[in-house]
Amino acid sequence: MRATFDTTHLLRAVDDLDTVRAVLVDPDELRADLLRLHGMAHTLINGGALSATSVDETITELAADIEAELESMSALLLTIRQRIRPLLTLTPDDG
Repeated sequence: MRATFDTTHLLRAVDDLDTVRAVLVDPDELRADLLRLHGMAHTLINGGALSATSVDETITELAADIEAELESMSALLLTIRQRIRPLLTLTPDDG
């Protein structure tokens, strides 16, 4: 492990987590986007009342933007997981 594991990967994991935290600590924009998407979907799918929006974008564009943001956060979390996974081999044998 000493010859193959670079501990700076763990520091990069901290940076990745900070990126995700920046969105999660103040999720107002993502929350607002999800609520706006709900309003659009409700109107389109359920025939609900048309909600006023100042943004000129389609439901598809908004859904794609939200998906891209979530995918980016997911990718960072998976990267963190991959960075720590080699350390699991250091578990001492119980026997």
